[in-house]
Amino acid sequence: MTERRERLYFLDDGRGIAVLYVVIFHIVFVPAIQYPRPAKVFLEFGGSGVILFFLISAFSLCYTMPKHLSHEYPMLSYAVARLFRILPLYYFMLLLTIWRDWVWRDMTFDWSKILATTVFAFNFNPQWVTGIVWASWTIGVEMPFYLLFPLLYFRLRTIWQKIIVAILAAWAVYAFDQYVIQLISDPILARRYSHYNLLHHFPVFVIGMIAFDVYQYVKTKNFDRSTGWLISCVGLSLVWMMALNKYTKTSFEMDHLTAIGYATLLIGLSISPISIFSNSITRFYAKICYSTYLWHPFVIFALSPTYRVIYAMPISLWLKLGACIALTLPVVTAVAWCSFHLIEKRGDRMGKIFLKWASDRRRAVPAPVE
Repeated sequence: MTERRERLYFLDDGRGIAVLYVVIFHIVFVPAIQYPRPAKVFLEFGGSGVILFFLISAFSLCYTMPKHLSHEYPMLSYAVARLFRILPLYYFMLLLTIWRDWVWRDMTFDWSKILATTVFAFNFNPQWVTGIVWASWTIGVEMPFYLLFPLLYFRLRTIWQKIIVAILAAWAVYAFDQYVIQLISDPILARRYSHYNLLHHFPVFVIGMIAFDVYQYVKTKNFDRSTGWLISCVGLSLVWMMALNKYTKTSFEMDHLTAIGYATLLIGLSISPISIFSNSITRFYAKICYSTYLWHPFVIFALSPTYRVIYAMPISLWLKLGACIALTLPVVTAVAWCSFHLIEKRGDRMGKIFLKWASDRRRAVPAPVE
């Protein structure tokens, strides 16, 4: 029997916030449309939604691991849950992208890149780090971390061990940027690989594990709602400070400090939900966040000519931006909703069927005769 876990709705809130922030960010910067100057900081920091995704991923892995450990075959349960969550939609999008680029863009991909992308090894090659599927570089980061997570989970038993690892990893990122990234002669490629490689985001995942330990402590205390609001405000303030200082060079990556801010916000929301973040909209998008994330670049690219028509209208910049967002979100939502039901949910059912079949098969294997 596997252990049932109570759903943590503040994580759903975080997922919804993250995916909506990333979608708005790409609506502006994929087609490179103009935006009002007062919205500059908020819009340009939209890529940080990915940091929130990574943080929540590590947090939720810590939370659900006991469920897998209660299974008859713990590591099989863990692997099946991760693989059947990611693979069906990802492989569908991979095939669709290869077909689209071949038919519509007269582009083909080297077989070695296709193979590396298929087995999630593309993050380790600077030339391939962005992957083939648009925005899939995050999956190239997530999948190797899924492989590492059980080792981290069993070896890092205390919060202090995790804090030490996070600090050491942050210094390792700094050293990697200073001494390894500099070996890449192409400055654009070097800058891209510096941000997209697994090591760069590894401290964010560890911060997510630390946030889980803090949550475990917080839920044993009887904090009032005002304390939760205060913690959320501190977290938001730190994130906003990072947004304001986005281009400031520091010894540690701004992304890691941003992760601490988002982690603090999540802890505050776990104590006292705030309606602007914790609502039916964010929880709806949390349900379809994976499909929304993988489909939204396709939709934005397809709607780019319409954005140009909107921007040719004699209306204010705020209305132009609002119209583009209002046009895009319903389309992305409809596509993601269909994808969730037709691909993701079926993949989840396939995973449960496979886990039962694999468990029954292993159970049926006779023990070796001594």
